[in-house]
Order: sequence, then C-alpha cells, then structure tokens
Amino acid sequence: MFRFGICAIVALSFFSLPTPGYAQFDQFNDTAESKSYGGMVLGEGFTQKLKVGVQVTARAGDIRGIVATIPIPSKWPEQTLSIVDEETTPHVKKIKYRDLEQGARQMIVTIDSLPRGKMAKAIVTFEITRHSSTAPEETDHLVLLKKKIPTNVRRALGKSPLIESTDRHIKKQAKEIIKDHENVWDQVEAIHTWVRENIEHKNEKLKGAAETLKSKTGNHEDLVSLFIALCRANKIPARTVWIPGGCYPEFYLAEEEEGNGAWYPCQITGGDGFGGIDERSPILQKGDNLKVPGEKKRFRFVPEKLTGAKLTAQNVPTVRFIRQVLPK
Repeated sequence: MFRFGICAIVALSFFSLPTPGYAQFDQFNDTAESKSYGGMVLGEGFTQKLKVGVQVTARAGDIRGIVATIPIPSKWPEQTLSIVDEETTPHVKKIKYRDLEQGARQMIVTIDSLPRGKMAKAIVTFEITRHSSTAPEETDHLVLLKKKIPTNVRRALGKSPLIESTDRHIKKQAKEIIKDHENVWDQVEAIHTWVRENIEHKNEKLKGAAETLKSKTGNHEDLVSLFIALCRANKIPARTVWIPGGCYPEFYLAEEEEGNGAWYPCQITGGDGFGGIDERSPILQKGDNLKVPGEKKRFRFVPEKLTGAKLTAQNVPTVRFIRQVLPK
C-alpha cells in the first residue's frame, strides 16, 4: 500500500477563508480534462465529505517562517467537488492554492510566527461526488492516439518512479502478452488478465514493477505499477489513480473516426472491473511522475511537507497532516 508524505496522515486541519476563497478554488480547479467526459459511461454519483489540512504545534520554542504544503483533490470527469467548510486559527497568516502537473493540486499554508506552546491549524472540508463508470458496449472503434497527443497522455507513456516500462524483461513480457491480439482494447484486457492470473498479491514492501515481474509477487500498488508498465511498453498510455488507502490504474484510448480520447479504469485486485469500475472513494490525484516546485526528485504521489527558513534542531514543531473521509 502506498504511503503519503513525511508524516502519518491520521486527521485533518484547515483554515477559514472569506467568501471569495470559494470562487477562487472553483476557478483554479477547472481543468481541460475535467470538462470532457470523452467515452466514459458514468453511473450514479455517491457524495461524501473529505477533510484535508495541517496542524502545527510549537513545542520547544517560538517558531517563524513556517510553510506547509498539502495535496488536495481536484475535479475529474467522474468527480466533482466544492468546499463546504473551512477552519483556521489566528496564527495562520495565509492560505493559497497551487496548480501542479497533470491536474494535481496543492494547498499552501503560511505561518509567520507561532509562540512556544501554541498550535496553528488550517482545515478544509470538501464535498465530493464520485461517479461509478461502466465499460463501453462497443470497443472495436477504439485505437491508440497517434497525432496531436495531449500532454497528460504523452506523460503516461514514459517511465515513472518504480514503473520501469523500458526494462528489457518488462518489454519482452509485454510483447508476449499481446501477440495474439490485434484490437488494442483486447491487448489491454490481455495485460489485465495476465497480471491478475500470474502475479500473486501479497502484503509486502513496495518494490516496483520490474522486481514484481521477476518475483511474481507484489503488493497492491506493485501490481498496479506492473500493469501500467506493461501497457506503456506496448505504447498504450496508462497512469495511476490514487484514492485514500489505495490506487488503481486507468488507460487511454481514442475513438477511431473522431479522435476523441478517454481514460478507462480497471481493478487489479479484488473485483474484476475492466474499462469501468464501481468505485466510491474520492480521487486524490492522477498520475505517478509529478514535479513539485522546489524539489529535485519527481514523485509518484505529491507529498505533504513542512518547511521553515528559521527552524533548528532545537525548535522543530510537532506536525500532523490530515486526510480523513467523513462517515456518510
């Protein structure tokens, strides 16, 4: 199972903004992908609430210049959301949002000064409606997009951390799996079936696609990564969809005549959904190779982080990042 950020996520704290903050978030959250349903067949929506935020406590002394960054959900064709509640303490100076790659979002919380023994928190509650999806009845017209490939689709063709799609063993296995299938939908389904039937799902340490193929075992995230790597090795765009406590893959195909593309999800463990799934969990992020401003490495999932220009070993605060799905 994947891990979030630098601290355990057990709760959520956020901030109060004036009314314009709602409009700011809605405008910030409208992406090109969120406006197009493509070929997805959406089902009934399920509405729930998600809290996200941070709580910082000055333990040993006064602290200054603290900045917390927290990933937040965004809109997708199968997900809509709005802010329904915000909470903050007086020591929180400013909250703003930042748009990252591939539809990812961050909340940035600034705390200029926090006296010893005091606590600052910023928490937002999202109301999220998540739709299930079903596979299209006809798939023979779906093909790989070869011209005018959108940036987010092109990024789903390359290597990602622990998704070693250019590994020679993965490339060899990928070709072997699809050799008897001409239709690209059938090729992806063959990869899906092969991973489910040939890789044993175990609760073990994350090790990546290449090692999972070699050992024929892996945790849930490893199986998702292997499926994605095998797709990419066959020039089929695929990416990770992150939800609370887990993830699943989706792949991209386009309509032959019109060229309109869409992402189709599938389940690697548990249910056998392919091309559509009955998933109610909020989507936290899509993608698995993301750049975060100020960071040299790229990330599978955008992490929580606390930084401060004036932090020392003697006055490191206690920080708790929160991501909590509220009971329905």
